[in-house]
Amino acid sequence: MHPEDWPLTYEWLTSPPQFTQTASGMGAGTYLAVVTDSIGCKDSLLVQVPENKAHNDYTFTTSCLNEPAFFSGMTDYPGSVTWKWNFGDAASGQSNIATGQNATHIFSSTDSFLVKLYLNGGCATDTLVKNLSESVKPTASFSYSQDKLFATAPVNFTYTGSPVAEWQWDFGDGNSSDEANPVHVYKLKDSYELFLYVTDEFGCKDTTNGSLEIDDAPAVFVPGGFTPNDDGINDHLIIPSHGLQSCDFKVFDRWGALVFHSGDPAFMNNNGWDGSLNNIRLPEGAYAYILNGKMESGKPVIKQGFVNLLR
Repeated sequence: MHPEDWPLTYEWLTSPPQFTQTASGMGAGTYLAVVTDSIGCKDSLLVQVPENKAHNDYTFTTSCLNEPAFFSGMTDYPGSVTWKWNFGDAASGQSNIATGQNATHIFSSTDSFLVKLYLNGGCATDTLVKNLSESVKPTASFSYSQDKLFATAPVNFTYTGSPVAEWQWDFGDGNSSDEANPVHVYKLKDSYELFLYVTDEFGCKDTTNGSLEIDDAPAVFVPGGFTPNDDGINDHLIIPSHGLQSCDFKVFDRWGALVFHSGDPAFMNNNGWDGSLNNIRLPEGAYAYILNGKMESGKPVIKQGFVNLLR
């Protein structure tokens, strides 16, 4: 056709037909285009529209040794597709091959594996390859220092398992910690189930647990004597206790005069009385004491008696 034959008309044999110079919305296939000039002469052309390449992909979860990895294939191709997986793990035998859009596999060792997904079906036909690294599952374990555990006494926990990146302790009493080696205080006598959850740098996890028996805090103990002679042995009147929340401790000489007073449980547990009054050493003898206090559990403490000061 030549310019003098214009105007031209167009017909695309689509469904429905289109009567413009350009056609749109045409799926894959072969189409006939017919052009007619002003005197009725026609010409035609077969136009091949190829299928668009489908977008394919697959995802997988982090895998740890002896645990399954999960694989999921994806495509936007609307037609029928067959799926075939090759996990690159020949040592796993027949389980190295799987079919279906989704699959699982337990790898036979710690290594890097080339996982291939074969898709077959029209424009979805494709081969996808990704690398997956298999990790060793960590081993969680812990210890604690005390042989006997008491309410209100600190318990020192130590992580003793394989190297990990994260720790999560559940002490069984509503409290937790993300430290590697935490210190925890149980408030009440009871049996507690402790859980430790760990995660390594590859995301592999492990869990361990243990039962703890927490006894009542021991009774507040006031020694019967002390020897403040600067030999570094028993030089102070110490009142060892855990969980003594408050106290009123008084010491009197034989005439009933107050020679020492403390309202600080921590001071009495760590420093105590050195046997002096106003920095003057008191003589040897029996000194009366009165202790009124309360444990963190709410239990009252009332003690009185005599303590011997010996030099």
